[in-house]
Amino acid sequence: MKLKHVLRIVGSAAAACCLVTLYGCAGYEVNKNKDMPYYYIHKELPTADRAVESARRAGKSQQCPNEFKAAEDLKDKAYATYKACFTKEAIAMANDATAKANALCPPQAFAEEPLPPIVAAEPTPDIFKYCITLHTEFDVNKTEIRPQYRDEIAKVGDFMKQYPTTTAVIEGTTVTCHFTAPKAW
Repeated sequence: MKLKHVLRIVGSAAAACCLVTLYGCAGYEVNKNKDMPYYYIHKELPTADRAVESARRAGKSQQCPNEFKAAEDLKDKAYATYKACFTKEAIAMANDATAKANALCPPQAFAEEPLPPIVAAEPTPDIFKYCITLHTEFDVNKTEIRPQYRDEIAKVGDFMKQYPTTTAVIEGTTVTCHFTAPKAW
């Protein structure tokens, strides 16, 4: 009887220790930085490492060297601060370094010159067929044309107004779907 009681207490204590260990390691990663004396470190520091390394591989160290150097220095300073046992400050610096590394050299938006409009030619008597494919979609069980496709169809109408001898055939299909609700159990 006493043995069962002792085993129950020891088993409960072991389970509690395992849970405390797992909970205590949440938010930590294995340290891969050989200059740090700790086996586990907060996950924000390796995240900053990965962000800076990813920026380096993407060529950001050559595209914007000053900003890259600032992010890398901030990451190194975060590690030094962590090593000096200022954990909260180090985590904040690592988060800033990650943000800086991810925001390096944003792509520059450039304005493209618009293409000149193509002038449609009047159909000649020997050429009497023009084919245009309009890609439009309908809502399920509806026959109305969605507003975003009306401009494309209006281009055909504008062409026909410009060349009144033109005729057009617009064909399309729609699908009717019948949905039945599943029976409740």
